Amino acid sequence: MLREQNPTVPALSPNEWEWRQHARCRYFDPADDPADDSTDEHAAKAICNHCPVLAHCRDYAVDAEEPHGIWGGLSPTERKRQRWFNRFKTTPTVPEQRCS
Repeated sequence: MLREQNPTVPALSPNEWEWRQHARCRYFDPADDPADDSTDEHAAKAICNHCPVLAHCRDYAVDAEEPHGIWGGLSPTERKRQRWFNRFKTTPTVPEQRCS
């Protein structure tokens, strides 16, 4: 039997959640725009397109392994792929300079 994993959500202070107050989706009620399942994802992503907190939302959802819905314009599958890509990102190292 497959079980859904409950990832550990990063603990966020109230200030770290402030970005959500500016999210476009905060003011969207799905009941106002009934769509069939095939267009739900596209409709949700359209709301994200010009959202002022898109990057914050995306980063949060990827880091928290958010399992449902569209966050930051990404579906759960796209977020999983992003986490996989992030594993291979390397931060450039600055050569250590020594004083003579």
